[in-house]
Amino acid sequence: MNNRREYQGKQLRTELIKLRSDQSRTEGWPWQHPFTHIHASALHEAGHAVLAVALGRRLCRITILQNAIRGGAVDRERREDTAKEIVEEIFIAYAGYETAFLYGFETDDSCDRKRVTELTAKRHDLAAISEETARSYVRKALKTFRASIEDLAVALFSHGELTGEAATNLITDTLPRFGEPLKNLRRDIERLAACGESQDTCTKELRGFHRSHL
Repeated sequence: MNNRREYQGKQLRTELIKLRSDQSRTEGWPWQHPFTHIHASALHEAGHAVLAVALGRRLCRITILQNAIRGGAVDRERREDTAKEIVEEIFIAYAGYETAFLYGFETDDSCDRKRVTELTAKRHDLAAISEETARSYVRKALKTFRASIEDLAVALFSHGELTGEAATNLITDTLPRFGEPLKNLRRDIERLAACGESQDTCTKELRGFHRSHL
């Protein structure tokens, strides 16, 4: 099974490199890609991991090897003491499903939704943040981290499991290219975290966000 997975992973990597060599194919979203439904779990977990690293979380392990409970997991550092950290954790939770969805696949996010419910229960002042709004910001960020997500998904599919160090190194190889998107992501998070302090201001800003991203 491992040899078969590694062989399929090499084929996937070859197809991805070939598509990337044609710049016209990488403009806009969605674009032509080599992923199929068998890679959905790898994309899902890669989304969680990439956004976690982008937001300064330490990875311990990432796996897509199925067990009796779920198909994959990202073991990582969690921070949820402040409103800003809770919004960051909400973004990371939504990133799995949203990543797979951007590539045309639907994955089970019941555990992620439960995680978001637990997080918002810690700060009732964050109730002003709608799920639609949070997911919109997450999708915007994920599109700018495409190279990191794809490279990690390929490696994860090929090996089934990666150490936190290996996954982090792979992610940070491409993340430095996205300085401005990282700044935008942090600004979006700070804006949403401030919702609890001024719901009226937050509502106006979010309406403006949705108008500009239709």
